[in-house]
Amino acid sequence: MASISPSISSPWHGPSPTPTQRLLLAACMESNHERALAAWREWCDHCDFEREDGASHELASLLVAKLGVSEAGGGIASRSLGWYRRAWFLSELAAAAANSLAEVCHKRGIQATAIGDLACWLSTTRFAGRRLPIRSIELFVPSADRRICRELNELALSGPAGDGIRGRQIGLRIIPLIGDRLVAATAASATPRGDLALPSAGAQIAHLAARNWCWDPPQKLRWMMEIFSIVQARADDEDLATQMGVVIAQADAGWSTERALLALRAVIPGQAQAARKLDPLIAAAAARQGGLAARSRGLLRLSPFGPSLSRCQLSLSGLNPRRLGA
Repeated sequence: MASISPSISSPWHGPSPTPTQRLLLAACMESNHERALAAWREWCDHCDFEREDGASHELASLLVAKLGVSEAGGGIASRSLGWYRRAWFLSELAAAAANSLAEVCHKRGIQATAIGDLACWLSTTRFAGRRLPIRSIELFVPSADRRICRELNELALSGPAGDGIRGRQIGLRIIPLIGDRLVAATAASATPRGDLALPSAGAQIAHLAARNWCWDPPQKLRWMMEIFSIVQARADDEDLATQMGVVIAQADAGWSTERALLALRAVIPGQAQAARKLDPLIAAAAARQGGLAARSRGLLRLSPFGPSLSRCQLSLSGLNPRRLGA
């Protein structure tokens, strides 16, 4: 969530949430209101609000927005709702900035594609009837050179979202064609919607799963909520699996995608239909296991040193994420 301070965000969690994070995840995905409320109260009993990591704060704020602050009750609920409201305010600024950047690209004949949070915000994906907040503006601009990327960055910094970007409350990433195979494969599925293009739902799942398993910090575990929301809203599981399979094949991301989806399935409440709807996606990922490089990155993350490994350290190990993709 955009309002999380980097100083209280824990290192990479991998695909295995802590027991208290599992409580929050299960409650967010729980369709039964009473069971979700019971899980929330159990989490509150163990919560030290000032010491919780960024992943837990984000999940708690989403859960309170789902339950309602009057139902959740207490000071923790009020503070979590404050996080959510601030994230929503920052999201409006981020969306306005993204629209300005897309308009500039359109005038130059460049088709920009929304990736990550921005794509989720602009699509039909909803959690508890609401959009998920934008934490980072990510635009894939395939024909952009350094000058254009610099101009787009400067435009974003000079706009209404500038303070949030400088304060690291809103991320900003302008991605050219060269350097990120996973993003390029995701963007290849996109269809134009006004000045911006949006990836297909299956491509978004591939990007969320492979990216959050392999390289970046865990995006506060919200990627699980995003995939859950996409799958829950779609009727055609096989179509999603086909779209996802194309992306992970191009990006050599089958191994990591399968493990991310298995981790998600493990935390979805047993009665949720979305858990069964993940099976075609898991099968599609298993059928495209990828090469040695992708597996090696995943095994490094599974090692005892996994939480300490950064993108830079993995690059120094000869496993360059920009060269190898996800």
